Amino acid sequence: VENSKLGEKIPAGFKPMVDTQVVLYRNTGVTVVNPALWSFNADGSIAHTENASGGNRVYRGHASWFAESTAPATTGTNFQIRR
Repeated sequence: VENSKLGEKIPAGFKPMVDTQVVLYRNTGVTVVNPALWSFNADGSIAHTENASGGNRVYRGHASWFAESTAPATTGTNFQIRR
């Protein structure tokens, strides 16, 4: 799978100002499998590139970015996300 879009979106106020990539390390049980590349995009979309699919996996990694706004949404659908 290459650059496959996920159904989830980053809510307004939390989207990165520029597209941001992160390498995530995956394991299934005690076996570490090939890493995955995830993209957190300025339009709020999330995509991933990885060579394995199916099954249960634990993903580990970290990323940080400057958000598009210093005042995330405090009403409506995105209000449920709390710091």
